[in-house]
Order: sequence, then C-alpha cells, then structure tokens
Amino acid sequence: MKRLLLVTVIVVFVLTFVSFAGAWQVNITNSCNKNVTIFVLGSHLFWKSQDCSVSVNSGATGICQMPGGICPAEIEGKYFSLTSEFNLNKIHCYSDESIPCCWNVNVEVVQWGLDSCRLERR
Repeated sequence: MKRLLLVTVIVVFVLTFVSFAGAWQVNITNSCNKNVTIFVLGSHLFWKSQDCSVSVNSGATGICQMPGGICPAEIEGKYFSLTSEFNLNKIHCYSDESIPCCWNVNVEVVQWGLDSCRLERR
C-alpha cells in the first residue's frame, strides 16, 4: 500500500510539472530602447535550469522555444548601457515561485526610467 501511494504521488508530481503536450514557448516583445538577452529557466522536477536564451533588438520580437516536455518557470535577462551590463528583473509565472506555467507565455521588455528596462508578463 505504501508503494502504491508513493508511485501515485510521484506520477501526480511529474504530471504537474512536466508537460507531455509538446514544446512551450516564451514570446518576447522588446519595447525598451536597449538590446536585451532573455534567459528562460525550465522546471525539471526538483530543479530549474536554463533551457533557452534569445537576443532581442530594441523594437523587435523574439521567441524562446522550450525543449519538449519542459515548462517555463522563470524568465530573466540582461542588457548593456554604454559600457555596463545590467540584469533585468526576474519574473515568475505565479506569485508562488515553485509553480511553472505549462502554456505559451508572453513577456514584454518595457522602458523603466530614462536608461533602464524591465520585464513584464502580458
């Protein structure tokens, strides 16, 4: 009985955090006046790792395609201003950082002040 319960818990956990429907993607729109590089961390059962990155020029769009079965969990990035590199804010799919989003995600890099950028979910 304990073994059956353990197997059931593991199967539910796997189905919760891994999608078998196919590859998810993160659509990025860059409305900031800086070129940015976006990193998407996928949910891998017990850990998160970077599964995708894409560079998006100012005023352009980009797509970060996740590997099959991996759901996006966190989105972060960086940009350059003059000679310095700055990190964008990290965003999660939910306020609960442990829950990935097993669907396509839309994010926008927006102007934040005169010389900085910020990530926002759309």
